[in-house]
Amino acid sequence: MKRLCFIGSGRTLPCQLVLAAFLALALAACGGGDDDEVAISGTEVPGGTGATVEVEIEPAPESESGVSGIASVIDSAEEDTTILLELDELTLQPVANLHLAGEDCLTPGALVAELETFEDGVSETTILDLRYADLRAAEHVVVIGESEDSPENIVACAEIPKD
Repeated sequence: MKRLCFIGSGRTLPCQLVLAAFLALALAACGGGDDDEVAISGTEVPGGTGATVEVEIEPAPESESGVSGIASVIDSAEEDTTILLELDELTLQPVANLHLAGEDCLTPGALVAELETFEDGVSETTILDLRYADLRAAEHVVVIGESEDSPENIVACAEIPKD
């Protein structure tokens, strides 16, 4: 029997996943002031290792959006990866273009997966058939864009480090 935790707006998640994300965020909060610091943790999650990498969401190089927060990449199941985004504050409402791409923040590459839109500053997407190890084997970036009509208008991004 899986225990579900209420996360707001009528949504529930497996408590172990919520606990893994909470622990990862708590560990990141204890870190120093090094802007290049990446927190990596691990908590057992059924079917996955629970390994988590957290990176800062920062305003895009040519954007003055002020959008910032944390992006967590979680090994949530044997063949699946969860992307959890939590914004400090959302200055642009609504953010319509949210996706995972290859490459880096300066030159995002091909679309890998579209991500769920933000609700109360949080977006959570489980990408089926994308193994955590495969995602971490190459450079990827979470892209937060102003609108679907203008995908080149990137307001914030988070580079996921290659293992």
